[in-house]
This record gives sequence, C-alpha cells and structure tokens, in this order.
Amino acid sequence: MRRHGPILFMGLCLFLITDASAQPANFSGTWVLDQTRSTLPPGGGLARLGSGAPRRLHVTHSINGDVTLLSEINESQARTYKINAESPIPVSQDVDMAVTSHWQGSSFVVQGQRQGADISAVRRVISLSTDGSILTIEASNTSTNGTVTSVLVYAKTNTILACETWATPCVP
Repeated sequence: MRRHGPILFMGLCLFLITDASAQPANFSGTWVLDQTRSTLPPGGGLARLGSGAPRRLHVTHSINGDVTLLSEINESQARTYKINAESPIPVSQDVDMAVTSHWQGSSFVVQGQRQGADISAVRRVISLSTDGSILTIEASNTSTNGTVTSVLVYAKTNTILACETWATPCVP
C-alpha cells in the first residue's frame, strides 16, 4: 500500500489541475457597453436587465464557477448562471426560465427552453478577449416570431458610478 501512495497522490494532483483548467476565463468586473461594436436588433438583448443591452454590467464569477450578471436597471432581476446545474432566470414579466450552463472551449454557454412564455428559448455565449479587457455576450432569444441574436460588446472599466446615479438610486 505504501508504494501506491505517491502514485495516488500524483493522480489526485493531476485531477485537480485538470479541474481548475476547466474554467478558462474569469468574467468578474464592471463592464461598459461599446455601442459602436455591438448589434442589438429589435427584440434582442438581455431580457429584464435593462432595455435590451444594459449600459453597464457588474459581473461576479465565483470560485465555484457560477456567473452572476447585474445591471443598474432592474437590480432585482440579476441572474446567476450555475455551472452544470439548472438556475432560474427572468425572461418576461413574472416568468422565469430554467437554464443550464457549461464551458465550451473558452466560452461559457447558457441555454434553456420553456413552453408558454413570450421567449420560449434562450442561448447566451459569454467570452472574454485574451487580454481580459473585452467581454462579449452573444444573446439569442427565440419566440413565435423566430430567433433574434444580439452581440453585446463590453469594455472593462475601473470606474464605478455612485449608486445614487443609478436608475434605481440607493439611499445613503
């Protein structure tokens, strides 16, 4: 048994290294929409996080892999995408949809379907530029009218406006 101890230990280390590399990007930060590089057709964007494309996104990427998006509009409509598990996201007034998330290469993919909702399916592909300065979200929404795909491009910023200036200001 003692002879196998180092081999088991090395195998465990290799598993942990492989598991850590399964999350190739960290999306955490505050991001400002680059309207000149984004495409937002009517009916597109990120439902319930603002008018299609929030001007500013606050993203938390937890150590367990969950990704949370919050905008300064409809703060209560923040969504957390749980890695390899179902999580509810708001897609229309009082309607949630269960979505699942996984890594596909260096992109974080979120997708889900729901019968009887205005938006019957969503797909989000979130990716980060190699230097970590640009966050891109390809957001597809499917309804009875077809599928609308937006490409939202955000630049990382270190400037965070005081919450008193947000659409729903905080109370000091």
